[in-house]
Amino acid sequence: MYRRALLKGLGVMPFGQSRTQGFSNPVLALLEAGNTIINKKGMFVYAGPPAAGNLQWSNTNAAGIDKYGNIYLNGETNYYNTGSRYLAFQIISSSIAIYSAISESAGWGAPVASISTSSAGATTVWNRSGNPIALEVLNGYLAMVGQDNDTWSISESAFEAIVSGAIRANRPGSGFPAKEIWHTPGALANGWINTAGFQAFGYRLTNENDVQIRGVISATAATSSTFFTLAAPYIPVSEQGYGVGATGGNPAGSGANLREDTSGNLIIASAAAVPAADSYFINGFISLD
Repeated sequence: MYRRALLKGLGVMPFGQSRTQGFSNPVLALLEAGNTIINKKGMFVYAGPPAAGNLQWSNTNAAGIDKYGNIYLNGETNYYNTGSRYLAFQIISSSIAIYSAISESAGWGAPVASISTSSAGATTVWNRSGNPIALEVLNGYLAMVGQDNDTWSISESAFEAIVSGAIRANRPGSGFPAKEIWHTPGALANGWINTAGFQAFGYRLTNENDVQIRGVISATAATSSTFFTLAAPYIPVSEQGYGVGATGGNPAGSGANLREDTSGNLIIASAAAVPAADSYFINGFISLD
């Protein structure tokens, strides 16, 4: 607020006639100071000189339109221009609502999301259909997934409708998200086979962004140390592995291990070439981060 403009506005206020008669000041209907306007409808702050499209904050008892054509919401509301859309963050009592529009003069419509806190202190996030939604941080975004599959995400730069890859979330009261089902391809590569009577080879994604690999496989007729190749999104950003058990011919003093390289190849490695009679017991996790 510019001090000179404020003092100019105050300078026109008349004072009373005497101490006995008291003041007879009329109530000001309008006060303008720099980028701030206070009138009978509320208080408005603009991003620079007041104009269409640059309303930045308002505090009003009712929604309306300012004289520049900007549509404002009731309550305390912050407005933000993302460059492609306008967002409004409205605070009323114990709730926050988020609106989206193509311009400040286009109308805000229904909120795309809202957050409310009950008298007992419980906080609930709601989607545009009025259903509770769950939150999960994925790839740097805060994803909100609703019961009707409406999905939004918030980044530091904008509030946009961004959906990429698989999103796993749980609804309130439903417990933790279920892990992905096991994939059991059956046939292995390069002469490797599943060891009869034991758990067959399989893999799945976990909620911790790992790939879990299990099974007991035989190298009886193996021609290479690579027994299977995984595709995206089961490939790590760097080669990783873990130790596995071996029976029937692993070289003395050597420890076998399973490795996954950045091409998705699953490899059994040891101190020597893969022995013809070995079975390998696999159950572990490889981080994809």
